[in-house]
Amino acid sequence: MTATKNSVFSRKNIQTFLPVIGLVIVIVLFAFTTGGKLFSAYNLSSIIAQSVCLTIVSTGAVFTYALGSLDLSIGPTMGLCALIAALITNNNGSILLAFLAALGITISFSFINSVVSYALHLDRILTTLFLSFTAGGLQLMISSSVGGTIYAMADWSLFKSTSFQFIVMAVVVLLGIFLFNFTTIGKYGRAMGSNRVCAGQSGINIIKYQIIIYIILAICTAIGSLFLVSRAGSISWSTGSGFHMDVMIALILGGMPMRGGVNSRIISAPIGSFTYTILSNGLTLSGVNMSIVGMCKALVFIVVIILTCRNKGRVIPR
Repeated sequence: MTATKNSVFSRKNIQTFLPVIGLVIVIVLFAFTTGGKLFSAYNLSSIIAQSVCLTIVSTGAVFTYALGSLDLSIGPTMGLCALIAALITNNNGSILLAFLAALGITISFSFINSVVSYALHLDRILTTLFLSFTAGGLQLMISSSVGGTIYAMADWSLFKSTSFQFIVMAVVVLLGIFLFNFTTIGKYGRAMGSNRVCAGQSGINIIKYQIIIYIILAICTAIGSLFLVSRAGSISWSTGSGFHMDVMIALILGGMPMRGGVNSRIISAPIGSFTYTILSNGLTLSGVNMSIVGMCKALVFIVVIILTCRNKGRVIPR
C-alpha cells in the first residue's frame, strides 16, 4: 500500500514539475552554449515575437485538448484568417475589420465542428480534418486568385511592438487560467474529457459547453492570426501549414496529457510554448545545422511523451 502511494505521488510530481524543470534546463543550457547571446535584448524580443502567436493559440487549444480532442484545423484556419486579414488591411488599413473577419471565420468553423460532431456522433478529430481541408482549399483558391503571395502593406507596427506582444500574451494567458481553473467552462471541459457519458448524465449540457470551448479556441486563433501577419509580412497558400503540430508539441512539452481530462493544465500552454521557442532559438544561436535542429526537437518530444503523457500504454485521445 505504501509503495503504491509513493509511486503515484512520484508520478504526479514528475507530471507537474518536469515541464518547469525542462524549461529551466533549456534556458540554462543555451545560456552557456550561446555565450550569453540568449539573454541579449534583441534575442529576448525575438523570443517573445516568436512565441506570442504560439502561446496565444496554445492557450485556447488547452480547452479543446482537455476534451481529449486534437484539432487538426488550427494551422489551415490560421493561414486562411491571416490571408483575409492581409487583404482587408491592404484595402482599407482597418486591423479591427480584419480581426472581425478572422473571428467570423474561426467562430463559424468552431460552430460547424461542435454541432456536426455532436449531431452525427462523429469523433471531433474527423470534423477538424474536414475543416482543415476546407480552410486549406479556400486559402489556396484565394491566394491563387490574387496572384499568389500577398504582402502586408498596412501599418502593423503596433503588433510588432515587444511590449504590446507581451501584454496581449499575458492577458490571454491570465484570462485562460481564470476560465480554465475557476469557472464551469474549464471544470466541465475536464469532466467531459474524463468521461463524456458520466458528464452528460451528471447534468452537464455537452453541446453547449463544447461550443463554448471551441469558441474560446476560435478567439485565440483569430488573435494569433493577426500576429502571424505582422511577423510574416507576406501570406501565401502555405502560411500556417503545420502550425497545429507546433501547438501539439508545445502543449506536450508543457506537460499536457493528450487524453485530456482532470489532469489537464492550462499552464502547459505558456511553459510549453516558451520551451519550444527557446529550444529552437537556442539551437540556432548555438550554430546547430537546421536539419539537426528538427531531429533534436523530435528527440525531446519523444522523451517528454514517455515521461509525462503515457497512460496505460495510450497517449492519443480516445
